[in-house]
Amino acid sequence: MSAIKDAVTTVKEKEAELLKILSEAVSPVLDAIAATGEADMIYIYGYTPGFNDGDPCEHGATVLVNLEEVFYEEKTEEYFLKNEFGMESEEIAELLEGLDNIPYVSRYSDGVTDEDIAEHAAKKKVFHDALSKEIGIRWDKPTDADITTAIETIVVPALDREFGTNYQVLYRLKDGKFVRTHSEYECGW
Repeated sequence: MSAIKDAVTTVKEKEAELLKILSEAVSPVLDAIAATGEADMIYIYGYTPGFNDGDPCEHGATVLVNLEEVFYEEKTEEYFLKNEFGMESEEIAELLEGLDNIPYVSRYSDGVTDEDIAEHAAKKKVFHDALSKEIGIRWDKPTDADITTAIETIVVPALDREFGTNYQVLYRLKDGKFVRTHSEYECGW
């Protein structure tokens, strides 16, 4: 064998070892996250834009671990409610109608008091709690910052190695263990 073939073979062997190590590291991390009781789901989508307005098109990944993030992140609530829960667009609209009926209150508007802000937050909390109960996923972010760090440093690199790019993975907590589903992700830009 030539020195080049030897080098390529060595790199491929090390890459296979790395993938195995990353894959083996994911399960204990997910078990530790499940044990915190602070995350019912982990949704990760990896993507590479096909066009980025002149900037480099680089791979990225987004990690969402609660409903607040799902509803804040553009386009993800429809994926969740339609694909993961089998809901139709009309059902989604009906479910979200409660949130649409809560008027927006800004602290910076004239005449808005602390009581107005507290009342607005209480109305939103009622909606968030009902939605969370309906879907079975927490609305609030985990208080343990190590959860996101562990996902970003162990789980995401393993998924990137396994799928490359343009993937979406959902881990749902069932009977104390995370169960994974995945599919392709269309970046859309």
